[in-house]
Amino acid sequence: NVSKRGGESIEEMTAALYGDTEMRLMELLGLIRCLFFMGDYQESLTPAIQVGGTDIILQLLNWKEPIVVIDTLRMASAFLAHKKFANLFIDKEGVHRILQLQHTTAILDGIGLCLTAIAAVPSVLDRFCQLQS
Repeated sequence: NVSKRGGESIEEMTAALYGDTEMRLMELLGLIRCLFFMGDYQESLTPAIQVGGTDIILQLLNWKEPIVVIDTLRMASAFLAHKKFANLFIDKEGVHRILQLQHTTAILDGIGLCLTAIAAVPSVLDRFCQLQS
């Protein structure tokens, strides 16, 4: 994509406005937000599992940037509405991991979304509760 300004690409103009780190963060957040919307669809479940979606979510929860953690929790909540994904998340101790996150208001909202998604699938909730005893 070439803009009207001296033949610079949009990527070059954006990189001039934002540093490399900020650009990568914005790209990551864009990807997480796209995946959040895709998580509602059954068709996205198989590819998400094949690429290790639960592992990716758990890695993203380790980021220092709170906005990455918050958006990752929202994305996770969309995928956790699917029984198979939720069971994998429980197997990898994902629920324990989200409960260990820093308790800011926005992060607690994201944790609540995840727990609500798990509670919406009775067999998954039952399985999670059995692990606690």
